[in-house]
Amino acid sequence: MKPYDALAYLEADCLFARQSPALFLGVHAVEQHKVCDTGCARFDGGKCPAYLKLTIPSKPEAGQEPQETVRETAARLGISISEVRRRRRQTA
Repeated sequence: MKPYDALAYLEADCLFARQSPALFLGVHAVEQHKVCDTGCARFDGGKCPAYLKLTIPSKPEAGQEPQETVRETAARLGISISEVRRRRRQTA
């Protein structure tokens, strides 16, 4: 598990952080910001809803299309991958 700041746990609705904040902050500091997989009772092998919110990437927001890969763009336009990269550098 990668480290998360205390606010990220609160935004993910971590029950441990909400029910006993002082204890949570102590564990958070001692375990280098990795609370879930270091002995939290609610972790349950990764089934905790807060853990899932922290670790599973969120979907793109409405109106925001996912980025097309270089290979997909090249196939769609019928050009080489290097040409796609060249065009992206020019527009960036």
